Amino acid sequence: MKRIIFLIIVFSISYLQSGAQRRLPQDLAEQLRGKRTVAEVMDVVDRYYDFGRKVTKEPDEDEFESNDYHWWKKWAYWAKKRVNPDGTLPDYQKLNYQALQDVQSKFGQQLQQAKEYFKNQPPLDDRVSAANRSASREANVNRSYGGWSSIGPTSGGTVVGSGTNIDINGVGRMDRIAFHPTNGNIFYVCSPSGGVYKTTNGGTTWTDIGMGLPGGAACIEVARSNGNVIYVFTGDGDSHYSGTLVFGYDLSPISGGVFKSTDAGATWTKVTDMYTGPNDLVGHNMAISENNSNYLFAATDQGLYRTTDGGTTWTQVRTGNHYDVEFRPYNDSVVYASTASNVYYSIDGGRSGTWVTSTFDFSPAANRIDLAVRKNNLSAQSTFVYALSGQVTAAGQHRGLFLSTDGGATYTRQSNTPNIFGTQTGGGGSTDQTRYDLGICVRPDNVNTIATAGCCVWRSTNGGSTMTYSTTYRESLGPLAAYIHPDVHDVEYNPVNNNLYACTDGGVYRSTDDGVTWTDLSDGLAGSQFYHMGMQDEDGDGDMDGIMIVAGAQDNGIKYRTSGGSWRHIVCCDGYGAVINGNDDDWIVMNINNPYYQSPDGGVTMNFKGNIAFFSPMAVDYDNGDTMYIASSSLLRSYDGFLTTNATLGFDLNNFITTCPSNNARLYGSSSSTTNLRISEDRGASWTTISGNSGWPAGSPVVTDCKPWSTNSSEIYTTFGGYTAGVKVYRSFDAGATWTNYSGSLPNVPVHSCAVATEGVYVGTEIGVFFRPDGAADWTPFYTGMPNTIVTDIWVNENGFVYASTFGRGVWIADRFSACDALVTVSGALSGPHYYEASATANVTATSEGGAGTDIFVKSNGYVDLLPGFEMKDGTFFKAYLGPCSTGGIPTTARSSNGAGPNRSILEYDDKDQARRKLQATTYYTLVGDGIEVNLLQNSTLDIELANTKTGEVKKLVTQQKLTKGMYKILTGEGTFAVKVRVNGAAITKL
Repeated sequence: MKRIIFLIIVFSISYLQSGAQRRLPQDLAEQLRGKRTVAEVMDVVDRYYDFGRKVTKEPDEDEFESNDYHWWKKWAYWAKKRVNPDGTLPDYQKLNYQALQDVQSKFGQQLQQAKEYFKNQPPLDDRVSAANRSASREANVNRSYGGWSSIGPTSGGTVVGSGTNIDINGVGRMDRIAFHPTNGNIFYVCSPSGGVYKTTNGGTTWTDIGMGLPGGAACIEVARSNGNVIYVFTGDGDSHYSGTLVFGYDLSPISGGVFKSTDAGATWTKVTDMYTGPNDLVGHNMAISENNSNYLFAATDQGLYRTTDGGTTWTQVRTGNHYDVEFRPYNDSVVYASTASNVYYSIDGGRSGTWVTSTFDFSPAANRIDLAVRKNNLSAQSTFVYALSGQVTAAGQHRGLFLSTDGGATYTRQSNTPNIFGTQTGGGGSTDQTRYDLGICVRPDNVNTIATAGCCVWRSTNGGSTMTYSTTYRESLGPLAAYIHPDVHDVEYNPVNNNLYACTDGGVYRSTDDGVTWTDLSDGLAGSQFYHMGMQDEDGDGDMDGIMIVAGAQDNGIKYRTSGGSWRHIVCCDGYGAVINGNDDDWIVMNINNPYYQSPDGGVTMNFKGNIAFFSPMAVDYDNGDTMYIASSSLLRSYDGFLTTNATLGFDLNNFITTCPSNNARLYGSSSSTTNLRISEDRGASWTTISGNSGWPAGSPVVTDCKPWSTNSSEIYTTFGGYTAGVKVYRSFDAGATWTNYSGSLPNVPVHSCAVATEGVYVGTEIGVFFRPDGAADWTPFYTGMPNTIVTDIWVNENGFVYASTFGRGVWIADRFSACDALVTVSGALSGPHYYEASATANVTATSEGGAGTDIFVKSNGYVDLLPGFEMKDGTFFKAYLGPCSTGGIPTTARSSNGAGPNRSILEYDDKDQARRKLQATTYYTLVGDGIEVNLLQNSTLDIELANTKTGEVKKLVTQQKLTKGMYKILTGEGTFAVKVRVNGAAITKL
């Protein structure tokens, strides 16, 4: 579906997801009427705001808060990377989801095996080095499909500087929280770009349990009747609304559906789709019955939906966009629901046709209405219902906070002053972003104690008649104990212990005194949304313990990882480009929005250098770290780390700029139009366009990155955005004079970044990392262990590691792709999943007692030798394969779709059976159920004999049978057997 629009574009998508969500100025709306392409839209916007020179802040807004023009530029940053060939935007979330399904269909078995294998391996932590890697992880780790570990940041980072520009520290956006019904230390939070996290110790540590979900999560609920049952509505509900700055181009992440877990988040299953119509589906909130974990409602933009069988079937009980839904506590016959204009209730279980419109003393019609009921463990009904109507109507006042004491029939306004949705501690001003963040909750044991969410948290102890600010918009505006990161999406009381929690654009916070003081619980939530990342190696040995990283994060400024592995928060707001001086690893240059800064001491001192074009990329020379470039609307060059600017060169390279390791005079870059590629041979003094040369793709594809081979700057790899199939990566061996398509079968999603290494090329896409070995014919997924998320930058260091920054999951590290070891030994007592590959020989002496999930896979390009000591007992699934390393092609496991294994092992040997069993490259065998499967790779004559390992009986199954190429199954009957196979007279397996 492609939308033709008039008032454009959802603005605060999960890729732009903070800051004031303003209404679209009427005169700008008129100028935008009928504009369909990103270029047309931004042409109007640039002129309207005079390219950012027109002041558009509200009078009460913070000096560092992004203005209207900044929000448009952030939208355009992502929109340009996703356009169709005609310049319009597609339904990119649907395309991404389909591409991910295609990859899973092609590589799912290999990825699952690699994933299960790496689950049992120690992660690559912040102190591991190439020298001790083998001591930390098994030497024969298969690195064909990646093996990623998060390296943070898992908190906002240590603040080392001073001044207001280091305020607003946080780690990443979290939207909703849900609690275990009986254990106050177990709860869950979800992020629209970072998945789902679980804590079992009150927020001291977190576990990422959302790796199997498609993207982020809009809301989450835990069943009160069974704490193991969890529902997650994927997508981004808070960023999806119309009538604001930017609407209509389908940029807010839509839902991939509702997912259910019955084992406290260990595994997830998608339930039946509730909506299958032509429009997008976005979830806002869900509610589960107190008594029945299968009975729930979902408030969506396509209506209010009801299920009584855990999502197997759904019924639409109300049409239109619904924002919230609640059950009356301990009476699931009574249900409340809200839209943007009113509140409704049903006393007949919420069935269609039973809904009644509530009565208000003042109109509640607004941007959005959120509801709250008292949730407790007392099995006591409460007829109190709060409705918070989210819209500022004038400076210092809003539509109203309403209370019903008769079960939702009538509501009375408790207060409408001050402005509890804005940024000022006194409640003044007219800042209003209630379409984006709005919430209300009730203390479980006191119906008069409430808290509300907006830019900040406000609280009341008298049912909302008077409101007191609870949190400050930034650290410097009040006591630190009163600060939580702004833009609060959810506030909830834990019914087990009455603690109050807040989910914000910077993380998760807890108050044990009803919002008077707060504690940051975000440590462990790796949810940073990084636009770009710069790196340097402090000691030059490539080991991770000397790697320094600087990265720009949406909403949370610039984060700097020291060589010791700790992270610092060094400047506020929307971070973007940043580089580290190779001559002085504490020397950093960075930009946030328009300003750019230089720090000589790792962020302790911040020197403001001026304003540049919004989100300007940066690059540093490989040979001389003092030589740096800032690709603003006019290219800036410095030879002293931007203490001074050597030259303003007059070229627009505002899309990206790249330096070359083997030629410090040569640069590659792309302008803000994003459709061209240029080369400079004189450090940026002059430029020549190389896009459009022989072999360049037709049309005007969006160029996203260009990286050279480390020892030959003429060999370059250029990546492309958009959704044109087969236009993803192009390669040139002559500095862009001619081009060849290197896209292979990469999925049809935008490619955002690339890195060129001796072993091949890595690319970062909308759905993860892919890799193409040097000389290989195609790409393979390289994202085992990493969530399927946008990869914004990739760096490779010389001593064995690849790094990736992501938009929503922080920074990750993996072993670089490696061909298999020639000889692999599989030994010891094995349980659980294991996967091994060898390029020549795999010697197997391992034993296994079996057990749930014990799958053992061994692959070799030469031989798999089952040596004395090899023993697989009942319940073990063992398979051996022959073929080249790192090429995939692992056949599907014989396990059933529900995950149950075979009821006996493939082969079981008594201790007396010490025979050597060798498989050769012409065939392989496995025991499937009650038979043997033989795959003949060519026309052959087949002989098979069995020896029962218990009775000693020898039986000939096949004698001198001529068969054509193909797969054959020969029934064996019950028992465990040693097998002798001859193909064309040659022994394949010996007794």
